[in-house]
Amino acid sequence: AVLGALWDPATAEAAHAAGIGARLDLELGGRHGPDGVAPFPCVATVEALSDGRFICTGAMQRDVETDIGPSALLRFEGGPQVLVSSRRHQIIDQQAFRHIGVDLAAQRVIAVKSTVHFRADFTPLAKAVLMVDAPGYNPCHPERLPYRNLRPGLRFAGAAGAAVAARG
Repeated sequence: AVLGALWDPATAEAAHAAGIGARLDLELGGRHGPDGVAPFPCVATVEALSDGRFICTGAMQRDVETDIGPSALLRFEGGPQVLVSSRRHQIIDQQAFRHIGVDLAAQRVIAVKSTVHFRADFTPLAKAVLMVDAPGYNPCHPERLPYRNLRPGLRFAGAAGAAVAARG
């Protein structure tokens, strides 16, 4: 399995300083979320490093030059890989993984940290797409947000819970 990308400049910097093959004791992620989100203590090996620059090839941003900053591909002991970036970026293009050497076709699970924009480029790879709630500011179920300032005439409708204008 592979997960990406976690925005964690400190971890990316530590991986670059240590180099490929280094084994790191980490406090991964959890520094930029809402109250109650904490870093994940783990041990990981640095598998690959990148300057984070790539050109998108998918339908959503084809030919767009992208820079997620110095990045690292880490592997948890006995487990999945995680792509860590120095710049905040929603993963919407397969090149985010491929540019650092991940063979997406060889993955049984591809966990993409993205709200919805990933679908154009990643759905063709998937047997199934599962939306997973995780702590953070952008939930995959917006109908669960505590909206307080909707203008008059809006209501919630549909399975996705999107706010729509009431008619009639």
